[in-house]
Amino acid sequence: MVTVRAQLANTKWTGIASLLQDDKSIVKAKITMFFGKDSVNVFFEAGGTPEVLTYKATDDVITLVKVSGGSPCQIGTSVKQKYQIKGNTLHISIGQSTCEAYVNAMVGSSFEKLD
Repeated sequence: MVTVRAQLANTKWTGIASLLQDDKSIVKAKITMFFGKDSVNVFFEAGGTPEVLTYKATDDVITLVKVSGGSPCQIGTSVKQKYQIKGNTLHISIGQSTCEAYVNAMVGSSFEKLD
């Protein structure tokens, strides 16, 4: 049996996220996530400061904690997201955080695994 962390460790995923802007509008943007052993780097196709987070994954929930980056969320802010991996697709269905920018950034999104 493959552990949840092993499914994510050393993988790359790309897809569209909903990014909250300063004026509270939402902009759809292509992102690429690089998962390491216990951290993930999120890069934005349009450029900008990458988001760096640590992560812990259990059965169907991934908990991410901000280490650095350009989002308006404070360092140390966490987000819990319900997720599922089917084949080469990562599906995010529910988000929970104290930071509004994290709550819905990836909810309802699917990300394709890159080689």
